[in-house]
Parts: sequence; structure tokens; C-alpha cells
Amino acid sequence: MIEIREMLLAMTNAVDRVSGVEQKFRAFFLTKLEVLREKRAFFKMLDVGMDANALSDFNKTKIVHHNLIIRQESKLLEALLTEGMDKGEVRNLSASELEILIYVLLSCLRGLKRELDLDNDAQRLVSAVDMFTRMAMQGLYK
Repeated sequence: MIEIREMLLAMTNAVDRVSGVEQKFRAFFLTKLEVLREKRAFFKMLDVGMDANALSDFNKTKIVHHNLIIRQESKLLEALLTEGMDKGEVRNLSASELEILIYVLLSCLRGLKRELDLDNDAQRLVSAVDMFTRMAMQGLYK
């Protein structure tokens, strides 16, 4: 799906433009939320006018796409965190700690996205991402 590729490319480019784990986290989180907000109308439009069977099939498709996005975002976060560990910017994490950290970060980001959808306030989005980034980093510093 083009929208998924565009979102992942935007996140990758944003992460590549900055240095340091904290700035890379911020770029990842902020870009993801901004792209989702920009594409919100597209994703909501897909639900309109579907009967129960079509909606059920559509929800199955959404789950498949969700899992694809999670796998790709997880790879990007894993690379970001591994680079931070290699450079000594963050403490070393075991493979299981890294996996659960990425799961928690992405889950929290989805919840944050849902709340921000209700607010529809761009300035609050930036403040929320900054706070989320600081909170994530607190547990990662050496």
C-alpha cells in the first residue's frame, strides 16, 4: 500500500536527518503522528458505505496491514536503539528487553495518536511527543 510506504519513508528520512537517540526517537514519534494525522481522512473514508460483510473483511485487512506496519516500525526502532547502544548513548538492553520496549513504545504511540485525534491540536501533538520522548529516554540512559 502506497500510504504505508510513504509513512515509513517519511519516518526513516526524519530519523536519518538527526543525530542521537533522543532526537531520533522524537523524529520517529513526531513524524508518525503527523503523517497519520495528514492521512486520517483517507483511512476514515475507507470505512464509509460498507455493509457488515464488507466491513468484516475490511477489518481483517486492516489487521494484516497493522501487523505489517508494526514489523517495519519495529525494525526501524530496533536499528535506532542498537545504534544508540553501540555508541554508548543508552544502556545495553537484552534482546527480550529490546523487544518489549519496542512493543510498549509503539503501543503507547497508538494510544497517544487516538487521544490526539480527539484533540486535533497540532501544538499539543508536539508537546506530547516531547514529553513521550523524555519519558522513554529516562529509562534508557546509562
